[in-house]
Amino acid sequence: MTHRHIRHHAALAATAIALAIALPTQAGPLTPPAGTPAPTNKTLQQVEPRIDVATLPADGTGLFKHAITAPGSYYLAANVIAEHSGITVRTGGVTLDLAGFAVTTTDAPHPDGLGVYVEAPGNTGRQVIIMNGLAVDFARDGFASTNTGDTGPGAPPQLPPPPIVLHNLHASGCGQRGFDLSGESYLTNCTASNNQVAGFQLRAHSPLTNCVASHSGIRGFDLRDAVLARGCASSGNTFGFVLTDHATAINCDATANTSDGFSIGGKSRVEGCAAIANGGIGIEAVDATLVISNRASANAIANYDIAPTATRGEVITVGPGILPAMAPSANLAY
Repeated sequence: MTHRHIRHHAALAATAIALAIALPTQAGPLTPPAGTPAPTNKTLQQVEPRIDVATLPADGTGLFKHAITAPGSYYLAANVIAEHSGITVRTGGVTLDLAGFAVTTTDAPHPDGLGVYVEAPGNTGRQVIIMNGLAVDFARDGFASTNTGDTGPGAPPQLPPPPIVLHNLHASGCGQRGFDLSGESYLTNCTASNNQVAGFQLRAHSPLTNCVASHSGIRGFDLRDAVLARGCASSGNTFGFVLTDHATAINCDATANTSDGFSIGGKSRVEGCAAIANGGIGIEAVDATLVISNRASANAIANYDIAPTATRGEVITVGPGILPAMAPSANLAY
């Protein structure tokens, strides 16, 4: 590069700098606006409006401490301690997040006390969802429902009620049942312990998945009316699973119950389940039931007692070593 070129480039650079200094700036004013700065983000209440259950009144009968009578999203910010019963839900379109808190009762619980009770979403066509908390020490049931719909004078044509969805809930220490659901319900990841009659009593085509019942006075799972249990476990109860009226248990475990692991009748089905170390019969089936592809071991009275009227896979006793060739529907005894 020649000296003439160098001088030319230097002149261009100097001109650019001069123009930049001469042009007016476009920045805004440095003086802040008057008044206190206001937030520009949305609050949680604006994003998802929710109502604290503690702000709700009683139900008007003196039975329930709080009543939910309008659709919406509700939550607990503290435990609910009720003299009679805890929370009643009387409409559809409700989400109730217990947020890890407990609905419980006083030291002298009322003999008819209920923890959370869903009364007939009926013809609203909208679900009730309850999740993430506990119901403890009620004289009757922890979580219960009727779900019968409105059939009074002037009621609209009866439609199937929407399901009640229960997720990640625990019921313990209740005088009758942890979960007593008479309408269609969906349960996932729920547990019941130390309830005097049953951990779970379900009817009306209600599926439950990954639920656990332990140390109930009589039945861990009492399933009727085409209820489907999948991936559930029952231990330390008197009876593990009692199935009637077309109920089904698939891939469920009954372990160390003091009587039978599975007691089934009424055209019910047990498939892919395990009955281990129960104090009675591992799997007892009567009537026209279906018993296939199960495993039973170390049950005190017998591993299987299946009526001739039942449809069943062959019961094969398996000893040490390699399993013999068998049909996929075979029931294994160890």
